[in-house]
Amino acid sequence: MHPKCLQAMQRQSQQFVDLNALLRHAGQRIARLARAPAGYSAHVTSGASAGIALAVASCMLSLEGATEWNSEEEVTLMASLPDTSGLQRTWVLVDGGSDFRWLPQVELTGASVKIVGSKSMPMTKTTLQQAIDEIGGDHRVACLLLFDGACPDGMGISEVVSAVGGRYPVVVDAAARLPPVENLWRIIEQGVDCVLFSGGKVVRGPQSSGFMIGRVKMIERVARYACPNEVSVCRAMKTTKESVVGLVAALEEFVDGVGDSGRRASEYPMRENQMAMMVATSIRERMLETLTTRVEVRMRTGEEEHLVDVQPNGHFLVFVDLSKLPSLMLGSGRRGREEEGGERKEASSTYMYGSGVNHGSPLDVRPFDSPTMLASRLCRLEPGLTRVVLNTTLTGVFVNPILLENEEEAQYVGMRIADELNYLFLHVTTKGRRASKL
Repeated sequence: MHPKCLQAMQRQSQQFVDLNALLRHAGQRIARLARAPAGYSAHVTSGASAGIALAVASCMLSLEGATEWNSEEEVTLMASLPDTSGLQRTWVLVDGGSDFRWLPQVELTGASVKIVGSKSMPMTKTTLQQAIDEIGGDHRVACLLLFDGACPDGMGISEVVSAVGGRYPVVVDAAARLPPVENLWRIIEQGVDCVLFSGGKVVRGPQSSGFMIGRVKMIERVARYACPNEVSVCRAMKTTKESVVGLVAALEEFVDGVGDSGRRASEYPMRENQMAMMVATSIRERMLETLTTRVEVRMRTGEEEHLVDVQPNGHFLVFVDLSKLPSLMLGSGRRGREEEGGERKEASSTYMYGSGVNHGSPLDVRPFDSPTMLASRLCRLEPGLTRVVLNTTLTGVFVNPILLENEEEAQYVGMRIADELNYLFLHVTTKGRRASKL
């Protein structure tokens, strides 16, 4: 977290506050920082995933016929969720080419998900209309949920907004799309009804925080369904007064200020690319000479490598390709690559969610091939070593320099990768020579 975020949280922890008023004021400040146009406001959430549930609930309960937004009918329906028997607008449309990991947040509300298209054939205007017809027409659609950047070959945001034509809301999950800072206003400018961001990650607010920028009426409903309100399925998504002010302080620094590292968010990706260069140089300089022709260390952006799961992906990542090496497994391993299933074998060589790595617990690595063996050794717990956690691919590992704080860390990570590669290579080749003599 940014030091100013921590300072704000500490100050707020010493006093009581009207939490609903604090949320309103924080939302107004965030809307100004995000250059939100007239008719838009913002709300602080307990992470971007909570924003999905809140946005969907708001869209489900947008009662066009109600004379008052806080009508008795709306309150009754809100209290009944996830029971949707009194609602028509219960379907959320999702592009089949995008990210499905966060769809349980939609279903928390009781809404049903309709996948439009597939990974190989993303949503089009035609298939979108077909999906709407299948569920019974526009009056059944609560909203369309897009994951920004997750489907580069599909319809763009502005294209989707045009296709929808205001018939129902378009909600965009852009949790990790900061930086660049311009995304704070770029997405709203394309006409969406709501966009969701994480307050942690590179924004450097509390990791349990997030925020949503949306049309005023949607945000007003969200404020009634979120904590501290008691009669709501979203009550559990608690936002503390400390996390609210911490997020605002961090976002102010992200947008306007120079952080403790002396850099502005607008300088992305220069600093990240410099860190990547340091890591790559450290690996190359420390590797055994015999490995330099067998191990490729390259720098490519996540966008160039089609890594849509790395967000933001406009900066250089450091890829260490081990495909030209003999197996670096110590022992027989738990299972071979051929047993990993069709989905993994069909993935691109830089697919980052491969078997062997538990992404809910990334220090839990099951070695079964060279990349996972290297990753498991880097994150092992041993006195005198700082644990290094990497993403594995089908052919090697990669370093995301956006997570590195300074030059010392960059050089250490490169050194550790080279040292472990040197050890594994010498151990395996020595073992092979001994076996051949026998």
